[in-house]
Amino acid sequence: MKVAFLQEHMLYWNGSVRYIYEVTSRLRKSCERVHVYHSGISQENYTRFYESDVFPCRISPINANTTKYWLLYPFYLIQNALSIKKRLSKDNYDVVLSSSPTTHLMAYLARIKPILVVMELNPWLYSESFQAGLSPLKRCI
Repeated sequence: MKVAFLQEHMLYWNGSVRYIYEVTSRLRKSCERVHVYHSGISQENYTRFYESDVFPCRISPINANTTKYWLLYPFYLIQNALSIKKRLSKDNYDVVLSSSPTTHLMAYLARIKPILVVMELNPWLYSESFQAGLSPLKRCI
């Protein structure tokens, strides 16, 4: 079985990246191929996944952890959807998992039907104190 996991970025060793690491490294023991498609990854995380025989594949020149990305969100959404379509069509995956509404939408735009796996809620969804700590520009975006 060939599995693809779509993740916006893997810059930090946080809850969602840890979860994806656990799931993909366990899947790799029984699957022919497991790839994680992302828009940015730290060297530490790249090494961690690679050593588990899970291959991180970059889909975008800019990651979702930047203001530029969110200011030009519609453009990058379409650009990443096209990149995903091109990359995933080559390998003919049996299962595609997406880790957020954004990656799910990218896959949908690429005419791929992923399974949405949400690991953790973003703090801005429910935390007024987190929202208050953001600059006005970031709150607007």
